[in-house]
Amino acid sequence: MTLLGFLLRGREQARVGVEEPGNPAVDPALLAAFVRSGGYDRQLRRCRRACRERRDTLTAALGPSTSPAPR
Repeated sequence: MTLLGFLLRGREQARVGVEEPGNPAVDPALLAAFVRSGGYDRQLRRCRRACRERRDTLTAALGPSTSPAPR
């Protein structure tokens, strides 16, 4: 099962058809649907926000002797 298949179709449905050998068109089709639906953009925004929060927490914990990473 691919992660993308799980995200788009759910745990049970992702097992059907995705793991079958000789069907390479399934993953590109799922990726295309994920991008078209806006899911990829939402995932990128969520990851960026999480990374920014982690970076800010780390720089705050290290104290004023460190400068924040360039944005």
